[in-house]
Amino acid sequence: MHRVDTSSAAESLPSPEPAGTPGFFTKGNPSGGPIATVPGQDWFNMVQEELIAVVEAAGLTPDATKADYTQLTQAINALIADAVSSGGRLLDVQVFSASGTWTKPAGCTSALVQLVGGGGGGGGSGTTANRGAASGGAGGYAQKHITSGLGATEAVTVGAGGTAGAATGNGGNGGTSSFGAHVSATGGTGGVVGSTQASGGAGGSGAGGDLNVNGPSGAPTNITQANSGNGGSSFFGGGAPGASGEQTGNDAGNFGGGGSGGCTTDSSAVIGGAGSDGVVVVYSYG
Repeated sequence: MHRVDTSSAAESLPSPEPAGTPGFFTKGNPSGGPIATVPGQDWFNMVQEELIAVVEAAGLTPDATKADYTQLTQAINALIADAVSSGGRLLDVQVFSASGTWTKPAGCTSALVQLVGGGGGGGGSGTTANRGAASGGAGGYAQKHITSGLGATEAVTVGAGGTAGAATGNGGNGGTSSFGAHVSATGGTGGVVGSTQASGGAGGSGAGGDLNVNGPSGAPTNITQANSGNGGSSFFGGGAPGASGEQTGNDAGNFGGGGSGGCTTDSSAVIGGAGSDGVVVVYSYG
């Protein structure tokens, strides 16, 4: 690949002419028109410079001897090889919404793992009038690009969502999600019963990742009104909306969200909402 070097070639790139209307080439009709398309200097320079840019991006020098007709092919192959060695192309995506086993795809050299623990359940309202229970915390989040030590298979654990608090009980804690021994995230803590002033369930935390994020806490108890706040929303969202009046807590949605607390206007106790299960997502590259 080389730039044009005939005696009529310009020494520097000419300024482009004003833009025209985009169109297509035609051979024309000499007997009555239209005339054949003349590409013009701008089109030829654009094609030349686009091709030269690919060659130079691969670290090659355009061939001044005019003897090498494979430089563009060499450049494309080199750029592809560089992309593969620096992370590779995406081979596969597996989403685990339940515990299982990840099997390494053929040619896989690294994996990007995202996971979140289970969300905590919301507490029950208790038997005191005009109370709202605490809501559950969200599961923690972790992300890791694993470039070495991947087994042919890896155990995948998806943390279960915390159970809804019984009418006079606390919400259950969310379970821990993990990918082998590489990376994990704990679940959110369940919200407490709405009998006394208390904080919402704490969020879980990531561990072993390149990025580790604590899940948000759930809303605290409400000891003056029959209202409960939202459950904690995980990295993937899903925190349950709060309840009001004489209402059971709402279950969380998505992955790793906290359930909301139950609330009561009288002494009739109601249950809280359940937290949602976590998730493990594995992107395989090679």
